[in-house]
Amino acid sequence: LEAMLNLLQVAARSESRVTLERFAVREASIMERPQALQEFCAFMELINSLMEQKKKFGKEAGLVDEMYAMLVEYECKINNLDQQQLEVLHDKVVNFNLSLGESEAFMDDRRILMMTSLEKSITGLNNEAKKMSKELKSPPYTIKTSDPKELVKLLVSKQAEVESMAERATKLGRYQALFLIPANDFAQLALTTEEQKRVQDVWTKLDIWADSTTKWMTCHVGELELDSVLSMVDEYARSTYKMAKQNKDDPVVARLKDEVEAFKEYYELLQELGNPALTDRHWGQIFNIVGHELEEGAEFSIQDLLQMGVLDKMEQIKNIGAAASKEYSLLKTLEKMEAEWEGITFKCMPYKDTGTSVVGGTDEIQMILDDQIVKVQSMNASPFVKPFAERASEWQKTLFQLQDMLDNWLKCQSTWMYLEPIFSSADILKQMPEEGQNFQVVDNDWKKIMGATVKEPAVIPIARNADWLTRLGEANVLLDLIQKGLAAYLEKKRLFFPRFFFLSNDEMLEILSETKDPLRVQPHLKKCFEGIDSLSFTEDLVITHMNSVEKEAVPLTAEINTNRANGAVEKWLLQVEEEMFKSVQDQARLGIEDYPTKTREKWTLDWPGMIVLVVTLWNWTMCVQNAITDQDLNALKKYEEVCTAQLMDIVEMVRGELTKLQRATLGALVVMDVHARDVVTSLVADQVTSVSDFSWQCQLRGYWEDGTVMMRIMNAEVEYGYEYLGNSSRLVITPLTDRCYRTLIGAIHLTLGGAPEGPAGTGKTETT
Repeated sequence: LEAMLNLLQVAARSESRVTLERFAVREASIMERPQALQEFCAFMELINSLMEQKKKFGKEAGLVDEMYAMLVEYECKINNLDQQQLEVLHDKVVNFNLSLGESEAFMDDRRILMMTSLEKSITGLNNEAKKMSKELKSPPYTIKTSDPKELVKLLVSKQAEVESMAERATKLGRYQALFLIPANDFAQLALTTEEQKRVQDVWTKLDIWADSTTKWMTCHVGELELDSVLSMVDEYARSTYKMAKQNKDDPVVARLKDEVEAFKEYYELLQELGNPALTDRHWGQIFNIVGHELEEGAEFSIQDLLQMGVLDKMEQIKNIGAAASKEYSLLKTLEKMEAEWEGITFKCMPYKDTGTSVVGGTDEIQMILDDQIVKVQSMNASPFVKPFAERASEWQKTLFQLQDMLDNWLKCQSTWMYLEPIFSSADILKQMPEEGQNFQVVDNDWKKIMGATVKEPAVIPIARNADWLTRLGEANVLLDLIQKGLAAYLEKKRLFFPRFFFLSNDEMLEILSETKDPLRVQPHLKKCFEGIDSLSFTEDLVITHMNSVEKEAVPLTAEINTNRANGAVEKWLLQVEEEMFKSVQDQARLGIEDYPTKTREKWTLDWPGMIVLVVTLWNWTMCVQNAITDQDLNALKKYEEVCTAQLMDIVEMVRGELTKLQRATLGALVVMDVHARDVVTSLVADQVTSVSDFSWQCQLRGYWEDGTVMMRIMNAEVEYGYEYLGNSSRLVITPLTDRCYRTLIGAIHLTLGGAPEGPAGTGKTETT
């Protein structure tokens, strides 16, 4: 607490001293008694300001009293010096307030006198303004023959006087506000100011115009800035027209207007002779027209040319200027085209792991090239290109060469990217040595060109390299030969194994590029064989089974050793095709032999799906035919019941636990059994008693004859195809399906072909 009281005492002493000093300064500032108007008004502003802050000053002194009162409250002893300073402060506050009152009384006494003085000052200022206005409307300011430079100097001093009067008017207006009297508008001063500006503007323009026209007429023609000259002439023509309209009787304005109008006589001449397109060649032509010879390096002005009589030859000069402008425009266009290629480069990107690059993103280059070829062709067709015809022709040649190079480059790149992975295979190189050698030549050239492009990718230097264009053209010729050889090679393989026609070139090349690995063929088997999804290989790459997409495995009658083909994929694939036919035929034979040895339900689960369907068709054909030829008239009816019972047995099996493969087999069998039962029911209804009856002959029937399955319908007969189809599902067989069977098998019997036509999803593909 004691420390805080000590701090408070120090703060109170400091605040007391500062407040005392402030009051002393304020009291001193109001002790003067000014007699002149300006000082009196400043004194009034000070008193008014102090009166407004009187409460604030009282709070300053009150704060000091409060601080000492707090010290007294806490029984803190105040030393004599502090006490004396506090008393002096109280006296100073009282004296200040007394002085403030005395100052107010002084102002009231002097107010009327000062207001009179203010009115005199305002009247005096207005008289001065009026006098100056009269001077500005008198000579020498109104004499049009006066020297503009001298008058501009006088008017600058007049401008300073007007500005000084404006400052005084502002000050007098502030004084009027202090005395609370209506403000004077100083209308005369405003008129004088406006007149001074107008007069000064006219003489200044006249001075500038005189200097400018002298400069234009006497300077070297090559230094003329035509745009700024013409712009200034147009501007002065507009402004002098407005001035003349507003000051019709002003002789100085009339002089300025006349001088501008007089100079406009040379306006057209300036346009022609100030043309930046004029070269030394054109100036030589102009000098020849006026009968003079242009010396090399000579400088001449418009004034010189006027003395030579150029105004009389304006029509010819116009023609020269027009030709120069067109030549200049074409030249600038050519320069712009050349400059547009600066910074344009070929964007090279690394290509896979080949160790080289390829060009990418040529759209910008092609867009600029297309645009410039049209422009340069149009330019070279113009008669005004003659002065720089060689340069324009060389540029056109460069652009055409760039276009040819770009076409050859991109064509070569596209073909190289396609063939590079093909000829990276040792197997392909072994089978196509000549094409491989040619590709090696192209590959070496390509890598050299791309290596150089990566180092120096600027477009135009490359476009001028005729050697590159030749090399790229030769590379494209070789690549065409390589592609033809490749196409002939693939055609040869397809003719040996026709199912290769189902594969694209890329798929075939993928197979042929890895002949040492037969497993690379697996992904493409589905396209070559409808039902074979994969083949089962032993560790020695011997094929033992063919597998459907449903994971049904069918053993081959004879295993195929792919190693014996010595890398010729087509050879062992041809063996696969042959073994597929033999294996399916053998499975059909074994299935027929096995059918009588066990129950039908068990038998259906022991054989591949398509064998179950074909053997079931064979058995149904035999049973129906026996029932028709049986002496018992109810035999066919009884077999109908057998068919129904067999169908119900299969349905019952479907409801039980089966593997996915078995369920697929039985699903297709149910469709077949339903159709078979329906056919027998139809035969019973038609009371068929002969195997030659059309109702029976029109049905699709299967017979086992001479170790193969024969399919018959009406008088058509074809051997079963034995193409392995896997274990696929079947759609419902309808009368329309039977009609398709009859039509298509009839066509095949006659060595013709056929194709169902109809809406999507109606079974066309499956029926075929």
